[in-house]
Amino acid sequence: MSVNRRQFLLTAGALAAACVSPALPLTASEVQPATASKLPRWRGFNLTEKCDKRRGGNNPPFQESDFALLAEWGFDFARLPLSYLCWTEPEELLKVRESDLQDIDEAVEFGGTVSAEHGVGKRKTHLLALQYAPEHLDAMKAVKRRLDPAGILGRGTVFPA
Repeated sequence: MSVNRRQFLLTAGALAAACVSPALPLTASEVQPATASKLPRWRGFNLTEKCDKRRGGNNPPFQESDFALLAEWGFDFARLPLSYLCWTEPEELLKVRESDLQDIDEAVEFGGTVSAEHGVGKRKTHLLALQYAPEHLDAMKAVKRRLDPAGILGRGTVFPA
């Protein structure tokens, strides 16, 4: 019997997986569908209306119905991946369009979060004030000062150095 490299790797991979964990399903028909009780504990979902700048610059606002649907499906929160190009002017990247920030503010009220596993970064720090009360930001600054008294880690990335 002749076996090509691809067949060998597929067979060896399946056998290795079976040896490591016999409870792992080997075929798609054995995979159980995800339910709200079986989702990973970080049950987040990305809403990408402002993930990249669309032609003409008119990205739609986030829809409250999307947040309701995600809650119905068992998601705990919605991440809002945001491109700074969606709320700034191409000629002046530090000039912010307030109308676009209002869309993001509304999305936070619906339950979205402007920060996620990749953090906030220098270009989104102003959005933290949309999501967190001043006392929460002060607490974050206090933790940062406690963990980094010399101010050398991520200097100026989220809070001024």
